[in-house]
Amino acid sequence: MNSYKEKSVLIRLALVLLPFQVVGLLGIFFPWVFALVPVYASEICLCHFYSVKARDPNKFHYLGDGLMTAMQITNVFSFNLMNFFFLYCMIFMVYKIRHINDCTMIKQECTVICLWWLFISTIEYLAFIAM
Repeated sequence: MNSYKEKSVLIRLALVLLPFQVVGLLGIFFPWVFALVPVYASEICLCHFYSVKARDPNKFHYLGDGLMTAMQITNVFSFNLMNFFFLYCMIFMVYKIRHINDCTMIKQECTVICLWWLFISTIEYLAFIAM
């Protein structure tokens, strides 16, 4: 059995955090990283690239006028895709625990959470499409 020594835990933590560090470093130089990462309203980060380009036109020369809108739409779709994926996972969890018969109300609580989450996510997505 593998024991949890401090060194092995730190190595595992470093391996888990390495992809996030690589994405963070790539995000410094490429705005599409911000567009693909599902963070709600990250256009503030995207605007930074355009402000740098306005000060120095030689930097980020590939950023056109319509590219900002495309990156914002990509970001919103990526956020909604991740949101609905987690909602699906929650619904699947409720499906798996539907036969638990104990004194807790875990089935009802999870079902209410799923329904509320679905309602709010649908309204947000429809509001995005309406814009």
